[in-house]
Amino acid sequence: MNPRFAAAGAALALAACGSQPSSTASTKPTPAPPHATAAPDAAKLLPGSAHYLLHTRIHIQQDFTGLPPVIELGYSIYLSTAVTGPADSSGWPTSFTIDSILTDSGLTMPPGMNLAAARGYRLAGRVKSNGEFVSGVSSDSGVAQSLGQLLPRFRNFYPRLAGRELKPGDAWSDTTNTTDATAGGTITTKSISRRTAAPWGTRNGVRALPVNVMSTFDFSGTGDGGGFPFSIEGAGAGTATQYLGADGRYLGAESRDSSSLSLILPTQGATIPRRQIAQTTLTLLGQ
Repeated sequence: MNPRFAAAGAALALAACGSQPSSTASTKPTPAPPHATAAPDAAKLLPGSAHYLLHTRIHIQQDFTGLPPVIELGYSIYLSTAVTGPADSSGWPTSFTIDSILTDSGLTMPPGMNLAAARGYRLAGRVKSNGEFVSGVSSDSGVAQSLGQLLPRFRNFYPRLAGRELKPGDAWSDTTNTTDATAGGTITTKSISRRTAAPWGTRNGVRALPVNVMSTFDFSGTGDGGGFPFSIEGAGAGTATQYLGADGRYLGAESRDSSSLSLILPTQGATIPRRQIAQTTLTLLGQ
C-alpha cells in the first residue's frame, strides 16, 4: 500500500477541483474464511482469502491564483483478496477484486470520475514469497486508466519481506523503481525503504508481528490532460506499520506520507507548487 501514489495521481486530477457534497452507498463485506497457522515465533504470508477496508485521506495545499488553496480528498475502498496454492516458481496465484469505492461525506471526486464503474474490477497475478505482487492482468483497462490513481498500488499491497519468514529484530532495506499510469500520463517513482520487524503484539485483538517502514522517494512524470500537456516532479518521505498475523494473514496497516511537488503546465506557462499529506488505514474485515 502506497498512498503517496494516490496523492500524486490526485494532484494531476484535481487541478481545479474543490470540495462538494456527495452521496454514498454502503457495502457489507462477508467474513473471511479461516486460514492455516504459521509458526508461533515467526510470521509469514500464507494462502487464503480476505476482505479489507482501505481508507485514504489526502490534504493538498497549493499556491496559484485562481485555484483553491486547499483541497481535501477522502475515500474508502472495499476490496477482496484471494491467494491460492500451491505456489510455483513465480509465486501464488492471487487476485484482487474491488467491491466498491465510496467518497467521504462532504467531499467529492474530480469531475468525470465514475466510482460505480470500479465495482467488480479485478486484477489477477502472482504473489511472490517476499510479498511482491507481479504479472497483474486487469479485467478492465478502461477502469484501470480512469480510476488508477485511486486504486492501491497492488505490487506493494502486501508487506515486502526479507525472506519467507520474519522474526522480531529482522531489519533490511530495499530500493524500487516503478512506473504507474495515472490521470492521462505516467509517473516514475524511485523509493528507498528501511524495514524493521518489531516485537510481537496484537492488531485488533489478534496476535501480530508489526513491520515498521521508513521511506524516502522522488518522482517525475508527464502526460496530457485533455489537450493540455503537463509534467510533474517532486519528493517526499513516509512512515508505515504493517501487521502480519501468526496465522499467516495480512492484518492491515497504517501509513502517512508527505511530499512537495510542482505541476508544470508549459502551454499556460504556469508552475503550480503543491504540498500534500496522505494518511491511509488498511483494516482486515470479518476477522
